[in-house]
Amino acid sequence: MRDDQVRLAITEINGNYFSSWLLCGPFPNPLYSGESVDYLASLGGELQAHPTVWSEVEWPAEKRIRWWKYTSPVPSVVDLAKIFDENTRVLAYAFCQIESSHEQMVKATFGSNDGIEIIFNGQRLFSYHAKRNLMPDEDQVMLPLKPGVNHLLLKMFQGKGDWGFSFRLPGLKIRNHEHKYRIEMDL
Repeated sequence: MRDDQVRLAITEINGNYFSSWLLCGPFPNPLYSGESVDYLASLGGELQAHPTVWSEVEWPAEKRIRWWKYTSPVPSVVDLAKIFDENTRVLAYAFCQIESSHEQMVKATFGSNDGIEIIFNGQRLFSYHAKRNLMPDEDQVMLPLKPGVNHLLLKMFQGKGDWGFSFRLPGLKIRNHEHKYRIEMDL
């Protein structure tokens, strides 16, 4: 290599990142302590919420926040700081469905800026409550898929600055229509 050349170590990231979601927010998180606040109480709570594009959250009681469809223009990252005007000391939710033909355990990899909670089929499977930069695939969790439709809710915390997340099921063939994903079987 010549002295005037720069060589970069670039590797391809394989797999399908989930880029289509239902989003709701932002909600206040002034002390970066929103992990103890369930903003989805009007939908049955975070563990029971199965929102649709028509669902509304009451917070506070006189204000309604509607869930809406969003597809990221960058497949591997959902940049919440560009989506929400209010993005300092807040939190937001993202929701999708994952359909499986049979019961199976699958690995999910994800990253977040800043904190994140993963709620899957009514169970809180992962919580990280600190400020950090987004690195796709930084964390992982096993998802216990049941046959049929499974519900995935992400709760993302924001201090200030950049804010976003990534999520995927590496090694699986995935199809989607908007925020509804289906694991395809290899024949």
